[in-house]
Amino acid sequence: MIEPVITNQSLFCQVRSKIDEIAEVFYNLDYQETDSSLMVGKSGIVLFLLYHARVFRNEHSNDLGFSLLNQILDEIRDHNDSFTYADGLAGVAWLIEHLIQQDFLDFDQEESLEEIDLALSKLMKLDFSHGNFDFLHGGLGYGMYFLERFKRKKDPAYLVDLIDSLDKIAIKDKNGQISWKADIHLDEIIHGVNLGMAHGLPGVIAFLSRLYQMGIDKECPLDLMEGSMKYLLQYKQDPRKYRSFFPNWILKGTPATSRLAWCYGDPGIGLAIKQAAIATNNAAWEKDYLEIFENCSRRQSLSADYVMDAGLCHGTAGLAQVFNHIFQLSKDQKYHEAAEFWIRQTLEMARFHDGLAGFKAFRNNARGEWDNEHGLLEGVAGIGLSLMTSISNEKPEWDTCLLIH
Repeated sequence: MIEPVITNQSLFCQVRSKIDEIAEVFYNLDYQETDSSLMVGKSGIVLFLLYHARVFRNEHSNDLGFSLLNQILDEIRDHNDSFTYADGLAGVAWLIEHLIQQDFLDFDQEESLEEIDLALSKLMKLDFSHGNFDFLHGGLGYGMYFLERFKRKKDPAYLVDLIDSLDKIAIKDKNGQISWKADIHLDEIIHGVNLGMAHGLPGVIAFLSRLYQMGIDKECPLDLMEGSMKYLLQYKQDPRKYRSFFPNWILKGTPATSRLAWCYGDPGIGLAIKQAAIATNNAAWEKDYLEIFENCSRRQSLSADYVMDAGLCHGTAGLAQVFNHIFQLSKDQKYHEAAEFWIRQTLEMARFHDGLAGFKAFRNNARGEWDNEHGLLEGVAGIGLSLMTSISNEKPEWDTCLLIH
């Protein structure tokens, strides 16, 4: 059980009404053009619908959620064009395992999951061998499924393989610092260290912390985590000068200001440091992450912090979810206030007459286009889940899919 951050009755009613509007979007959606993926497609919508059904005892959401889930299962049996966590089979498999563990689903096809285990394990090793450790689109994404699976099956074999693969591609220096390089897409593709939770070092740290906490091959995850934390913390900068404690990536010209978001910026980095601090009971790291979030809680300029839309990935609902989590952990009132602020901003984002429940996702290009997005990562499924968390005492287990708790 958690403490709802929205206690004002008027605001509660606005949030509840918006959640129901989002549910109506899914009741009336033509799903023929919607893929099965977790972050963009039907799997993320199922996550919203089944939590909506549980929290509000809504039979319509429950029926539609299971109808879509059956469609997804049929689709992955018939054909599968993508396998990654964000876009393909790994994300669908994560959803199935998550629904089993949260008592949404009785599943009697364990052999099917074991076949998926073998296929995804091979793809995971292949991605790591090419240096692709990306959380959403690479090796760590496959690991997210195996991590969820371990909670129920207690077989660490695939996760031990992941640790070994991650260790082999790590860059280690004589001072004990550890990092992983990735392609960073700017005006040109540059090879550097990405500091975004979605694609870079913080995602690795958060994932290693979970492995260590679960007792999986403890020595190696701890060594990798400590080395990567040492690398990360050397780039901590003065937020009075740069607004943020960390830049988006380590390239020539570091330091620099980063946005305020889950995907890039201090909130995602703070979550990773938080997880490492909790896993190791490290008081210095605890001080670091609380210092980061204290500064984040004061950053409430949408323009200065590049908060353009409402999605979980880089928008207001994602910030509300992060601050809600930090409030539940710390019980510090400033994070309660920050979570409420971002919930209010989320409601303000629902301003498009042709949007989905009023929402559109911002596209960062020369024309500044806005699109309707249904999915979990950038669309109304994720927005609805964050809004739901803000008024519910139901612990948001769903947000483990983004390494938030």
